[in-house]
Amino acid sequence: MNFDWRTYFENQFQDNNSSRISQVGKTIDGNEVSWTQIILIINHLKSSLNLAKTDRVSDLGCGNGLLCEPLSLLVYSITGYDFSSSLIETANIFKKQSNIHYKLADLREINSNLLKNTDIYLLYEVIQHLTLEEFRKFIFNISSSAKLGSRIFIGGVPEKKRIRNFYNTNSKYRYFLESEKKETPHLGSWWSQKELFDIALHSGWNYEFIAQPSKLYTAHYRFDCIFTKIQIDY
Repeated sequence: MNFDWRTYFENQFQDNNSSRISQVGKTIDGNEVSWTQIILIINHLKSSLNLAKTDRVSDLGCGNGLLCEPLSLLVYSITGYDFSSSLIETANIFKKQSNIHYKLADLREINSNLLKNTDIYLLYEVIQHLTLEEFRKFIFNISSSAKLGSRIFIGGVPEKKRIRNFYNTNSKYRYFLESEKKETPHLGSWWSQKELFDIALHSGWNYEFIAQPSKLYTAHYRFDCIFTKIQIDY
């Protein structure tokens, strides 16, 4: 499947140009989640990563910078990358901190040298828009320049074994199956922990599973994980 997510998000922006939360798909049945949910995500990232004022963060798939802005108060610097020009333009409009930078870039093609000083790579609700091969290629691409001990936080991973927790009625599940058949995926790729563990194992990273906070609106069907760089040669 080679769905055009770039066009999808440009259209999403046009349809929701008055709401930064809806622009990046943080909704329940089409209704945007509360700011309380965004703060819950930030606090979860802070505690899971033990964020420090010395950390340099690369937010890959940053969208309109919704998470970058609050995270910038916790770290040394944060650079957001996204392939949607509309979302990057919006991010720059709302940029309030001097330690935030935004760049138009597709993580599937990004030059790893741009990220070589990164301590933490953040991919939040991004992996669902990648195929297995695209994500594997991305990890191998950054592995050559990633520092020992650097971490990748892969947030909001839709879990295959819990797919019916999301499509929780027969009509919703039929819609999912029809969308997959037409190659117009409703949400994107669904993943198993083993798939991510295997990619980490074969590219010089340690894998750690992290459950989402129980009060987070996605906790019933998504999980988080952290890759930690443990070797240079792979």
